[in-house]
Amino acid sequence: MKKITSELLRKYQQGACTAAEKLLVESWLAEGDTDLEIYPESAEIAALQEKKIWNNISGNIGAPRSVKFFTRRKLLAAAACFFIILSAGTWFWFTNQSISTETLVDISVQQVSTGYGQHKKLVLADSSILQLNADSELEYPEIFYASQRQVKLLRGEAYFEIAKDSLRPFQLSILDASVKVLGTRFNVNLRGSNHQTLITLTEGKIAFTTPGGDQYILQPGQQIIYDTAARKVISVVHADTVLAIAWTEGKLIFRDTPMESALQQLELKYNIRFAIDQQYLKEIPLTASFGSESLDQVLHMIELASGIHFNKKDHVIQVSK
Repeated sequence: MKKITSELLRKYQQGACTAAEKLLVESWLAEGDTDLEIYPESAEIAALQEKKIWNNISGNIGAPRSVKFFTRRKLLAAAACFFIILSAGTWFWFTNQSISTETLVDISVQQVSTGYGQHKKLVLADSSILQLNADSELEYPEIFYASQRQVKLLRGEAYFEIAKDSLRPFQLSILDASVKVLGTRFNVNLRGSNHQTLITLTEGKIAFTTPGGDQYILQPGQQIIYDTAARKVISVVHADTVLAIAWTEGKLIFRDTPMESALQQLELKYNIRFAIDQQYLKEIPLTASFGSESLDQVLHMIELASGIHFNKKDHVIQVSK
């Protein structure tokens, strides 16, 4: 069989081939063989190789098409552009899907907890910052859905610095109630006395909703007191926000705080236990501020301020007068 040569291709381009030569060239164009040692010597020969490349892709010689000759560099550039567009489109799709698409995604739920004497800080997928006080537990998704951000405080106390996102409200579930925000800072304490939950707002605005559907809007400096047993709001009061969030800076601030409540906070911070036998000792008010002091230093200062006495034995401290 006659071989394909540059001269034969040139004749085909110029329309000077015999019928047999024309058939040979067109068969070569259609057969899809890419292992050819034919190098174009002119624009005409290059045009024929362009045509062969196109035929290898489309498998259709008979359909006339306008084609362009791509160099390796151009093809790589085009591939890079396509990858960038594809990546951007994928990111946009995942971050902007509606709730109907969310049901198709299985998002893992994470849990983080602290023990006595521990304090943790974590950053959520939306850049919101959460701090967990001692003996606390939080549940949150690895990533948030496109239309909502939801976490659950299971026990203890936490401080929330929520990143602003007007398209995705942030919702905190606490027991059977909820707190809804767009972007704000607030503290939630589930271990208030007499089954009370204390929610203190330091910045922004939040909406607290009871199981019965009653909604309360809090302004900065306000605190809502919720009775978890009765499932109702007791009151909304003006609060000392410095006192409420002092723990986030490793501080304890007491202002006429009943001794029992003050000692419970010391238990959390220093991982110790207090035993108070007499009821009147629990009600002694304490006004004091503590930071990085050791437990022994704190106990000594309380003894001087209140007149009570601490007797430390093993991991329990007996309180007496």
